[in-house]
Amino acid sequence: MGSLLRIMAVVFLIGTCIVVADAADWGFSFPYNYCSNVPIEEWSGLGQARNNILSDLVKLHWQPRYRSQPLTCIRETRDKATMWARVECAVDPATDTCNRCLIAAKNFMDGNCRYFTGGRIEEKYSTCKMLFADFDVCAS
Repeated sequence: MGSLLRIMAVVFLIGTCIVVADAADWGFSFPYNYCSNVPIEEWSGLGQARNNILSDLVKLHWQPRYRSQPLTCIRETRDKATMWARVECAVDPATDTCNRCLIAAKNFMDGNCRYFTGGRIEEKYSTCKMLFADFDVCAS
């Protein structure tokens, strides 16, 4: 019985290391110290951790020619649904100013993945709606 418990403990520790490594691959710190008020199970989006402890992970999209600013966390309420998001501000190296902010978020009411930047509603994709909100997270 004792050896079985030791084996189970080793398997648990290995599984935990795998999950943490998966999160690191996605650019996440563990736990989400930049977004500590968001429970792990509420994050959803692209990518799947091996044993569902981290749930689906949100993967940010950005302009590769710009360097990234540190990520922050915001909460936006729309259509009576709460969306949690990671924010990336793209910085123009020529002027060192923020010229585009892109937020990957999950609307937990209808399951649509939504991306915000500024302006108007754009194309609808098969997996995500591209929604452009009327606020500038770079200025906040």
